[in-house]
Amino acid sequence: MQESGAGFQKAILYAGGGLAELYPVTSAVPKCLLPVYDKPLIYYSLSVLMLSGIRRVAVVTRPDDQIAFRRLLGDGHEFGIRIEYLAQEAPGSPAESFVAARDFIGRDNVAMILGDCLIYGDGLQRLLTETTRRVVGATVFAHPVSSPERYAIVELADDGTPRSIEEQPEHPKSNLATTGIFFYDREVVDIAAGLFAVKPNGFSITDINRRYLANGRLRVRPFGRGFAWLDTSSHASLTAAANFIETIESTHGLKIACLEEIGYRKGFLSAAEVVEAAARMNNAYGRYLQKIAAAGPELQSMPD
Repeated sequence: MQESGAGFQKAILYAGGGLAELYPVTSAVPKCLLPVYDKPLIYYSLSVLMLSGIRRVAVVTRPDDQIAFRRLLGDGHEFGIRIEYLAQEAPGSPAESFVAARDFIGRDNVAMILGDCLIYGDGLQRLLTETTRRVVGATVFAHPVSSPERYAIVELADDGTPRSIEEQPEHPKSNLATTGIFFYDREVVDIAAGLFAVKPNGFSITDINRRYLANGRLRVRPFGRGFAWLDTSSHASLTAAANFIETIESTHGLKIACLEEIGYRKGFLSAAEVVEAAARMNNAYGRYLQKIAAAGPELQSMPD
């Protein structure tokens, strides 16, 4: 049986930024294609969308980078999803993708994830599935950080409703930073178009979230202490993220963000398709896929 997000069938995966902070590596390789242990960084973001049940994804890249992403991900059929590609001229912000992707979105709800977002935690799939059932307004995920002045920070009232959201505030009102995962209703396209009209030189995701907040339609869901939102903004943090993934995978014998496995367990792929994919890989990743296909989709819990 094929699963899908109840109110979300489409998503934008923004893979157009992240150049300057990782130079000179990113002068040749887009940031989202850099390895984090045994997978490209973009696998971790794409896995979040698949865990949400979303099967139509528009990957937004710089024009010159598009061929590299196509080479890696193709049209998505190997994972049981459909991937399209949109080019965004640099410089551009993730928020501007909603304007570029207007035809792709149509009048549907749409999720967005940044291509360098790496989140891990027990119960992530359950939390995402609950979120896809909410089809009105916007849902933003937040996580405590030690340097709030570097992030978009949300302030919550005692009842959990958001009071304010500020981009890199000099005097933060909390330590809750918005992560790179967002779920929007169909109004986001009109909001983005309106912002583009008054801010043609650029606007941010925070600008969009402020509009939802002003209308009383912004929900913030903080990740608990059992979640890890891994920074990938420096060479050192990429190494730390790779070490984290290696520790989890070697300890539990499961892979994080194995797209073929997620596709299989969500019902997007058959066992035969997983075996076919494994046959193309004469390595540990391929042998892992063979084991997954042999065990069956319901014999063990799916790693988040």
